[in-house]
Amino acid sequence: DAEVVHAHAFGMAPTWFASMARRLRSMPLVLEPHADRGRGSPGSRAYARAVARFTLRPADRIVVQTRLEADLLVSLGAAADRIVQIPDGIDLTEFAAIPADRPPHPGGPTVLFVGRLYPEQKGLEPLVRSWARLPPELGLTLRIVGEDWGGRALV
Repeated sequence: DAEVVHAHAFGMAPTWFASMARRLRSMPLVLEPHADRGRGSPGSRAYARAVARFTLRPADRIVVQTRLEADLLVSLGAAADRIVQIPDGIDLTEFAAIPADRPPHPGGPTVLFVGRLYPEQKGLEPLVRSWARLPPELGLTLRIVGEDWGGRALV
């Protein structure tokens, strides 16, 4: 038997089911919503509030990666004292071997996008459109890395 319910994905099935398990089994609930403001309409804001009421309010802890995400969840009704910010970690010592005066890419500065190639999120489409407008003489390189969720055609 589980002692804690831990779920991800704001507004998706895992958080709904985890919230139900919390209510039915009286188990502690930890949520990692991965929420963002998105491009929502006023109707989607109402939906987000309903989701928050059902999934975030009963959570014993809500783990966020950024202060912006925490502020968004509080604005939707999550209890600020239950939110814990744990940013994604990077071990900077792994990069200590790269000399500071050496560019990371011999062809000039490189911009790296790492994330799902998903047109509805992550901002890939505006990035690609904007990049196409940059003058080539800037000598910039764009690297795009991630799993294709329907956005590969943009690239």
